[in-house]
Amino acid sequence: MENCTEQTDKTTDCTTKPPTLPSWKVSQIILTVVNLLSEEGYFREGFDYMEMIRKKGIVLKEYSAFKSENLLELQKVSIGLWNEGLCLIFPDPQTGATCRMIAYNDNKSAAEVMQIIFHELAHIMLRHTQQSNLGEYDDLDTS
Repeated sequence: MENCTEQTDKTTDCTTKPPTLPSWKVSQIILTVVNLLSEEGYFREGFDYMEMIRKKGIVLKEYSAFKSENLLELQKVSIGLWNEGLCLIFPDPQTGATCRMIAYNDNKSAAEVMQIIFHELAHIMLRHTQQSNLGEYDDLDTS
């Protein structure tokens, strides 16, 4: 939500209030992730979260693997509000099967990459799509 004030030089100063998720939604997301990781045995030695995601049929792709112009086009159709990662859900042009891909900024630390990937995975798990209105904006408390 923007708060705008008129300045003396006839310009407008708008400050954006940072959006926040309601606490019930944060709890729902955390519970979803904890349940998934528990089911997948994250506590086992050698657990590989990327492999777990790939086994679910989701393609993981580093930003550096894209041509810059293609990455910019993908970011335009992404369902997220940030540019550190994106998820796409689309039909395979040959088979019609649903394809799911998470692309992420691989210029980040390992911990940041993991957070980005899990953020995008949550969109898929919570069925947020380009065609739905269930994305991040709907969940924001803008009051």
